[in-house]
Amino acid sequence: DKAEAEIALCGAWNGWMADVWKQGKNRLRWSCVVPAMTISEALQQIRFARENGAVAVSLRPFENDKHLVEPYFYPIFEEATRLGMTIAVHIANGSPQLMDQFKPRYDKMGGFAQFHIPTVVTCLSLMMSDVPARFPQLRWAFVEASAQWIPWIINEAIRRSGAKGFPKNPCKEFKIYITAQTDDDFPYVLKYAGEDNIVIGTDYGHTDASSEVDAIEVFRNKPEVSDAVKKKILDDNPRAAYGL
Repeated sequence: DKAEAEIALCGAWNGWMADVWKQGKNRLRWSCVVPAMTISEALQQIRFARENGAVAVSLRPFENDKHLVEPYFYPIFEEATRLGMTIAVHIANGSPQLMDQFKPRYDKMGGFAQFHIPTVVTCLSLMMSDVPARFPQLRWAFVEASAQWIPWIINEAIRRSGAKGFPKNPCKEFKIYITAQTDDDFPYVLKYAGEDNIVIGTDYGHTDASSEVDAIEVFRNKPEVSDAVKKKILDDNPRAAYGL
């Protein structure tokens, strides 16, 4: 049974990470993965993970025919809010239909359409939905899709909202954090996202298109970003994003 297999896989991962966290004596914080199509089990695993060092709940933009902003996922959002955890939206796609539709037509595309595009669409959907108003304390992290698209969707959200009260900086207003890559145009991204909602990562352990083991050092040497903003992106913002 697919649901039982997903429950077992997520439980094994979360159990393993809990053991690592204990061995690290609270040094390593982590994101739990949950069987999102079995809400009752997902909530149990979230509680276990929180008790064992997890700071975020990792969810995919799409699960089968469900989009992340649908009311189906509200119980997860409620529990994450109650426990002070962040919803981490990693590049992924749990929809077989979209996976087939977005299948790369050219080898060099890799997983751009299948994984990056759903993440971008979900961030825009979040901004345009009533989810931030329903869960005003909930933090969001959009991970490993770069940040170059943020100006585009912020502009789209403002244009499409049709409401005078829509925030000029929805990232800050809605507690949305985005991981950048070192080749992003930081002055352009920061103009729209602001200084308080961009973080950076290395994708340590992977060898995919987002992997850059020395990303922290590369970013520190970028002349177009001030030292004060670098400190925010490398220290202050990730602490805020994950409630540390």
